Amino acid sequence: MQLEREKYAIPIINKLFEWAKEQRVLPKTDIGVAITYFLHHEKGLREYLKNGELLIDNNPIENKIRPLAIGRKNYMFAGNEQGASQIAMFYSFFATAKMNDVEPYK
Repeated sequence: MQLEREKYAIPIINKLFEWAKEQRVLPKTDIGVAITYFLHHEKGLREYLKNGELLIDNNPIENKIRPLAIGRKNYMFAGNEQGASQIAMFYSFFATAKMNDVEPYK
């Protein structure tokens, strides 16, 4: 993985950062905001290129916590504190069962 990043990704990233640094755009335009964001994350991206074990994104973790975030929104509509507590208990139960490869409905 690391050798592929060094061979293919680093030259592309170098050219992309060179291009971004040459751009003269208004900072509050959409492209200006995007270029500024990109340039502020150069250090992290270059670290990713050096370390073959790092993933380019955190999608696997985001996917694992999404149900919890959705649950938080649902608690607002639980009706009362007891209902919210019961919903939280069920979310915890199902999440724990899933993490331990247990079929919760059995």
